[in-house]
Amino acid sequence: IENIRQDMPELPEAKRQRFIREFALPEYDARVLTESPELAAYFEAVAIKVNDKKLASNWVMGPVLRALKDSNQTILEFKLTPDHLAEILTLLEKDTLSNTSAKVVFEETLKSGKAPQVIVKEQGLVQITDSSELESAVDKVIAEFPNDVQAYLGGKEKVLGFLMGQVMRATSGKGNPKQINQILREKLLQLV
Repeated sequence: IENIRQDMPELPEAKRQRFIREFALPEYDARVLTESPELAAYFEAVAIKVNDKKLASNWVMGPVLRALKDSNQTILEFKLTPDHLAEILTLLEKDTLSNTSAKVVFEETLKSGKAPQVIVKEQGLVQITDSSELESAVDKVIAEFPNDVQAYLGGKEKVLGFLMGQVMRATSGKGNPKQINQILREKLLQLV
């Protein structure tokens, strides 16, 4: 009996509980990711290679499942390997890619089968984290949109999102959003 027990695959409920325990996933995520043994194996192959297990969960449950549904494929037929997805997520974790660029790399890797690093280099998708370059873009946006700046200073918090969008546009979507937000807030505070 013990030999048979050892040879049995991990049952879905046991795997769910292990994902919650080992990867600190919410129960909902664990339930979705263990709907099939193949999906669970794909997720686990990605999760062991990235620091942020919830990020891996979000990408498998979001872009991966959406791509599978759109192409009417199973995870076994999926062209994006767990290693490729883990590489994309690692680039995201290191702030080498923005979320927007990561989605571009995901789609291109899925289409072409090229390694994510190759696509990042070919398309120049490395995120801008140079604070002087970001400050320059923020200054340009503040100068170009004085009415919106005044509206923000007058208490309209929502205008900050518009200004952030303009800075992201000025950096071709490559600016680090966290840094831009911080620089933009600091520059706007100086105007008060």
